[in-house]
Amino acid sequence: ICRGMTSLMETVAQRMGQIEEVFTASLFPSGSVAEGTKTGKPNEFDFIFCLTKFANSCDIVEEEISKTSGLVKARSRTKPPPDEFSHFIDDTGFIITQNVRVVFNELLSMIIREEATWKNSNFVLNGICDGSEDVERPAFSVQVTWMSCRHKQLDISVDMVPAIYPQSWWPRYIETTTMPLMTKAVKDGGCLLLALSQEERGPEEDSEFNFRISCLPAEKTLMVNLPQVTKDAYVLAKVLISNEASPAVTFSGDGVTTKDYVVHPSSVIKSYMLKNCLFHILSEESSLISECQEKMLSGRDLTKFTVNLTIKIFRKLQQLAGEEHMLPVYFLPSQNILNYEDLMIYHNDPEEIQKD
Repeated sequence: ICRGMTSLMETVAQRMGQIEEVFTASLFPSGSVAEGTKTGKPNEFDFIFCLTKFANSCDIVEEEISKTSGLVKARSRTKPPPDEFSHFIDDTGFIITQNVRVVFNELLSMIIREEATWKNSNFVLNGICDGSEDVERPAFSVQVTWMSCRHKQLDISVDMVPAIYPQSWWPRYIETTTMPLMTKAVKDGGCLLLALSQEERGPEEDSEFNFRISCLPAEKTLMVNLPQVTKDAYVLAKVLISNEASPAVTFSGDGVTTKDYVVHPSSVIKSYMLKNCLFHILSEESSLISECQEKMLSGRDLTKFTVNLTIKIFRKLQQLAGEEHMLPVYFLPSQNILNYEDLMIYHNDPEEIQKD
């Protein structure tokens, strides 16, 4: 399934460049399947379309607030910009993210509906969420069904987003030499820039030019190179917050101004939080990686190591989210993963929480 999906997405990317040369793209598989940490069946895929012509023609513009906002802009290196970029760059040379996303979605919508896209494929198209709703979604999504002997008729969702990927680029405020987990391979992975959707943009006047800094390449490089036992601890943590493993909790209202409401752990504790908690632990306790590498753990020791590390992940989450109110992205430490709703959940009175 993974090979078939990658082949399908490569076909889409190639076709996109044929239709609109400025949208020539290289494919960057992301998400848990790409990292080797997927729980359950391979039914969710994420692909980033890295627009190479934009990356080769633009400079990254960081501002004073970039460190805390995680937002930057991209500006053409030449004035005036090449004609092929005229629709995507304003008079001051900045890339208009909305225009990039609109054309990206239009191209995908066209390509996904072409019969040739599905030729020699074991996937059948079931549905499209192409961003044509009133509010544009962060990703262009398609639903497909896998038709083969194994995992027969498995329903699969695929998310696709456009990005600019300047190779080995890091924000200037990141001290790459002081992070224990910053290996050469991780540093070379660097960060990419995700074009914000309408739903993600803020009210600022210049929000149409904003890209969000993402350290996905660095995180993926780190994760795939970690010892399997450390990845197993992260996978176990994800299993424990799933609806199948954890009960929902009910937050009691006062019966007058607020009503009771039910929350499932997986809707509050995101896998990205657990992943970064793991990174923080491994950074603080460097002996953990060497321990599992040197001792060649097996059997009971392997299980004990995995369980203990999983417990540490949740304790780290409790410390950062519940006590410090700050869960930093490991590679972008000024970025807080928690939002307001998360903090409200983490700080409810335990006596008001009851099992559903």
